[in-house]
Amino acid sequence: MTLAGARRWLPAGTIMGLTGPDPVLAAHSDAGSGRRRLAAWDRPLASADGNCHHEVLRLASAACIWQPAIDAGTAAEDIVTGALDEVGMTQGGNPFWKRRRLANLLREHRQRSGLNLEEAASALYCSPTKISRLETGQRPANPRDVRDLCVLYRVADAQREEMMALAVAGRQPGWWEAYEVPEIQGRYLGLEAEAGSIRDYKSSMVSGLLQTEDYAYAVTAGYFLPVDPLVVRRLTDARMQRQQIIFGRSPLPRMHFLLDEAVLHRRVGTAEVMAGQLGHMVEVAAFPEATIQVVPFSAGAHAGMETTFAILDFADKEAASIVHVEDVFGDIQLERPHEIERSAQVFDRVAAVALDAEQSIDLLLAMQARYQETVGEDG
Repeated sequence: MTLAGARRWLPAGTIMGLTGPDPVLAAHSDAGSGRRRLAAWDRPLASADGNCHHEVLRLASAACIWQPAIDAGTAAEDIVTGALDEVGMTQGGNPFWKRRRLANLLREHRQRSGLNLEEAASALYCSPTKISRLETGQRPANPRDVRDLCVLYRVADAQREEMMALAVAGRQPGWWEAYEVPEIQGRYLGLEAEAGSIRDYKSSMVSGLLQTEDYAYAVTAGYFLPVDPLVVRRLTDARMQRQQIIFGRSPLPRMHFLLDEAVLHRRVGTAEVMAGQLGHMVEVAAFPEATIQVVPFSAGAHAGMETTFAILDFADKEAASIVHVEDVFGDIQLERPHEIERSAQVFDRVAAVALDAEQSIDLLLAMQARYQETVGEDG
């Protein structure tokens, strides 16, 4: 039996033929009808031994539980959705942040229980590697695994409900998936949206958070030979959406941007595009939360010449900082403490040889004036 792709309205007290007390702790109710709405999607849910089971996840505004369905052999996962405002589970939400939060809780509760990875894995009949992956949040957690670990770790009911809700929220699509953004970049976007501090160093182009739409389109078009206008448009729109999310936050995160002077001289698009881009950066620099520094040619050799990266720090002290390193052959993310420390040292050393904020604005305005003088001369 499956609810694949369907919405069902069932009487209170019954779900998929289950009898007895209604197992749903709370749910959306049709006013005055005593009926609850179910929405489900067919997805395979494999256990550690490779078998698939049919289960129903009941979600409530502040609670969710797993219950076995009638036919344990049905190869499907039926998800019953409800209000999950407490964990931010909405369409176009932030699954990576939910996965990371859940991973921290799983690790914390395992350590409190006194179990090591091997012991936890043995109890679930899986490998220690699987437990380790659950505790890093790199992949969506199977809600059944979270349920079983909560039982093993003797997690209190309220905390278990939160963790189950996080497991479901972590399986939802992020807003960036509509733009076909690569997964590792999507992960960064999800974490960036929750960061309390963003430190970004670019040596060859303007930071994505500072780019105007015209500049973003021109720089993205430079990636493709031949140029695919549809792909360029889609990725440009994704970058604009990213900016709306960050600059729409209240309060804004602290933002510190470092860019090499070469970025100002490299003409991306037309002179008009560059003049608009530099003017936009001056406007952003007026925000109290934003600092923009330019590393001048006169600084000579410096610590950041061979790299470009961003560091995200979080207000939640339990959430470790990350470093996102961009490369033409693929981006990487670093999370080990010594990697974070080394990256922060490089950033600080580059900032130390950069112009201060006021001098940087003066240079931006001077370069903007030069581009404005040549508008229309691009040929």
